Amino acid sequence: AQILPLFSQALQQDPQFFIPGIPVLRTDSLRQEAREGEEQLTETQRPQLGFRMEVAGDLANIRTTLPVLKEGQEPKEVLIAVPRFDRARERGLVSNVEEYFAVLRQMFSAIKEGHSSPQEMERQLHPIMPARARGLATFITEAARTNVETMNDLRREYGDGRFLKTLEDTALAMVLKNELQYDFVVMNPPYVRIQRIPELFRRLWQGMYQWAQGNFDIFVPFIQRSIESWLRDGGKLGFICSNRFLLANYASPMRRLLPAQAQVKMILDLRDTRVFEKALNYPAICVIEKRVPQETYHFPASRAFAESSTNNTEDLLQEARRLLNRVESGSLYEIGACVEVFPASSQHLEEDGWLLMPASEREAFDALGQAASHRLEDLTLTEGSVFEGLSTGADNVMVLQLLQVRDSTLIVRPRGAGRNGVPERVEIEKDILRRWYYGRNVEKWFMPWEGWYVIWPYVDVEGTIQLMPSSLSLEYFPYAHRVEAIDQAFPLAWEYLTSPAVERVLRHREGGSFERGQYAHRWYGFSAPRSLQLYAGRKVCLPELTKIPDGAPEEEGGAFGPGICGIALRDESLIYLMTALLNSSPLFYWVKQRSVVHGGHNVKYDDRFCRQLPIRLPQTRREKEIARRLSDLAKELTETKVNLRHLEGERKVFPNPQAAALGSTIELYALRRLVSGEPRGQNVDPKDYSVSQMLDGRWGLRLGRATLSFPSEAHLRLVEKWLHLQSQTKISSAALMQLELPTSDAGCLLVLDALSRTEAEISRLGSTLEDGEKEINVMVARLYGLSREHKKVIKEFLNRF
Repeated sequence: AQILPLFSQALQQDPQFFIPGIPVLRTDSLRQEAREGEEQLTETQRPQLGFRMEVAGDLANIRTTLPVLKEGQEPKEVLIAVPRFDRARERGLVSNVEEYFAVLRQMFSAIKEGHSSPQEMERQLHPIMPARARGLATFITEAARTNVETMNDLRREYGDGRFLKTLEDTALAMVLKNELQYDFVVMNPPYVRIQRIPELFRRLWQGMYQWAQGNFDIFVPFIQRSIESWLRDGGKLGFICSNRFLLANYASPMRRLLPAQAQVKMILDLRDTRVFEKALNYPAICVIEKRVPQETYHFPASRAFAESSTNNTEDLLQEARRLLNRVESGSLYEIGACVEVFPASSQHLEEDGWLLMPASEREAFDALGQAASHRLEDLTLTEGSVFEGLSTGADNVMVLQLLQVRDSTLIVRPRGAGRNGVPERVEIEKDILRRWYYGRNVEKWFMPWEGWYVIWPYVDVEGTIQLMPSSLSLEYFPYAHRVEAIDQAFPLAWEYLTSPAVERVLRHREGGSFERGQYAHRWYGFSAPRSLQLYAGRKVCLPELTKIPDGAPEEEGGAFGPGICGIALRDESLIYLMTALLNSSPLFYWVKQRSVVHGGHNVKYDDRFCRQLPIRLPQTRREKEIARRLSDLAKELTETKVNLRHLEGERKVFPNPQAAALGSTIELYALRRLVSGEPRGQNVDPKDYSVSQMLDGRWGLRLGRATLSFPSEAHLRLVEKWLHLQSQTKISSAALMQLELPTSDAGCLLVLDALSRTEAEISRLGSTLEDGEKEINVMVARLYGLSREHKKVIKEFLNRF
């Protein structure tokens, strides 16, 4: 409304005045149409906008299929007529593609109103090209009349001409995508996982775009097309997309080929700062210029902090813009509340990864690499570095909780017990079971086992791990004559596996691929039996995702699922030295610099990134002493962590272990027999209570609106301590009243004293761990020859990111 008076005034001063519009077109940006003669129709289950072009005189006729089906009819094919650019230019009617595009827009604007005569075309064209309006009008009239007929046909068939916009977009987009080149292209490609793109389009794009390889993100072909097709020399492309292009394996062709065609002008890595509300997509902003680099150059790079002092996206971007300008003006390093900015060198734009870091961090990173005597992949039994956990495909029946130990069998409870007919308890032979760990079980130095087992129906056959055959399918196993059948060796396990509910679950895995066909005889094996030969030996385990270094030795031959990565060393005697190195700040610094960031500031121990992890094995007598001390420290800290977790477990179930340790010298009774009063309601808040002494000398504990009266202060203090140790926000009233306490004051004081000693020991062990880890960082820095400045840089980086 505010612009209308100004528009009216402009028309009075110049009757030919008009406001040019910005074209907004719906199109497939990745499709590469040919201007003349192309024929390429898509084949999908739903009709798509495929088209073919036919050149006829001064017209290029586009025959396209509408994306609708009327019941009982074939897909609707329509004709869009477009005046040919080459003929218009030959006759001097347009000088360039920009003018040609403007003519097409004016033509379609007239068609929307049903106009197609030469006079109406001239009137439409006069405001933009007055000198050539008449000649152009004559030239485009035939196309206009054809398109008006198409629009009228659509109105008769569908009630209106609602598809004209789609047809107009098809014609105009061909010009914008294939004829014009631009000084600036701004791009926000769609965030779509390639796994969700139909296979037809994946194959099509991989055939058209050299950069689109493997499980590529859809932004990769968008960026290639922008650089190669849309930018003129010296033109600039600005795009925002996932920062995975900096490091991910699928983006290696892009990282190799882009620097040969363009110069990077700026990169802002926003990492996991959640600049987009309700979305976690790890964005990065990049600006490039289409110019073949002749020599090494520098460009400003910026990283957002893991924890910034503001959650305001606008503040973050304004700060980044200000600091980027300073670095462009010559500053070597700028840091603010949200981001840091530094010059990055084009020589670090490598196919293996675009590692963005300031010069001081680069020196520390390079120092670690230069000190390496080996890379991790050189020391492992695998082709790479870490191996991924296996997948049973049915943990609910293959993973079982220990209930009772017998001579040669265990009583166990399936994880999915009681659901869909899965039994509550089952007896299974010990020798077919293997300890099972979940990702949550991996801690720094220690993997607490929670009593889970996995059925392991595999056997070593001449050095390879093979599925045990069953007597019903021996013909499918070439090695069947060398090993005992599973049903003969482990009849109890086989009885469980072949019970109707369990067998049904196992056969239905992987979309029913174990029900029939080539895998049917393997129905009782794992769905993804990865690296089975590596589980029996000693190994270092790592969580797949972590915020801190969390390596732990595993020496019990346990197995684990996808949430854990394992490192199986050629020389098992190095297990504790390797654990110490992996849990040190210097090597975690290297991993964080080299790995992609995930939600919650986690990094992933991906094999691709860990292969080149620099490992320094001792070369001199002094280094051997350091390595020996690191191994000893790792053993000590593992034992310390085991003891710490044991005592923390005792504290968690206070007062039972402390009271039991006193033996039969004290009597225990449930709290309900020692106090008067009852809590009101089924639950109480363990942090919402008050304590007071009553007039009769007894002690009261007020919980909500109820008061429990205790016979002595010692009894109350014991219950108060129990409440303090509860981690839940609500606990059941029944659990509180069933708490067993000594009947005597002296017994309560002994239990409290035992807890006090436990907590003192927990504190001591925690300090031992902290001191030991500090010493490990010092020793690893010494082993790798890191300077004081290197250690400072590493510490600051890990605190910031």
